[in-house]
Amino acid sequence: LIVVTYNTMLRNLLDVEKPLVEKRLKVIEDALQKGISKLNWNSHKINDYIQEVMGFVKELDTMLETIKGNVEKTRKVLQGWAENLMFSRKEGKTYDVEEFQSAQKDLQAKRNDEIVEGAAAITRYLAASSKALKDIPRASKAWKDYVEYVNDIVIEGFSNAIMASVAYVNEQVNPELVSKNETVPLVEVQLE
Repeated sequence: LIVVTYNTMLRNLLDVEKPLVEKRLKVIEDALQKGISKLNWNSHKINDYIQEVMGFVKELDTMLETIKGNVEKTRKVLQGWAENLMFSRKEGKTYDVEEFQSAQKDLQAKRNDEIVEGAAAITRYLAASSKALKDIPRASKAWKDYVEYVNDIVIEGFSNAIMASVAYVNEQVNPELVSKNETVPLVEVQLE
């Protein structure tokens, strides 16, 4: 059970996560080596040894589950930004200029609030990861590299959200796409 959990952790460990848990991995490896080379089922205090090693493995597994879970939560926030476009149009609706401006202003305010809330959540997830990795100083290279890894995920997610909105706007105003999709005009302008 100990080895299966440990090997699963090693298989799923990202390069950027390894420096964060390197000391704990070494402690577990040393403890496992003792079990392989020195102990047998009849050794004195074998149950204490098994409990100790299982404790090390469970603690590390919990840490990794926490930081991986926080990255996954961050990805979900960013995916929500890409799904909730910064531009919206009622199906088949042609707007006059004032109506369009008003609708977009309200939508933009709502989306901005969602982004602010999402950014605060992502910050909380990163702080929770830092707390889970209690013995890793925030000034360490390992932590800074991990933060850079999360920042890259955020930048990619933010870029995807922008591109999704731009693609939707393009579908609404590109003459070729409007003609191909037989879409009604987005805005009606009257010249007097």
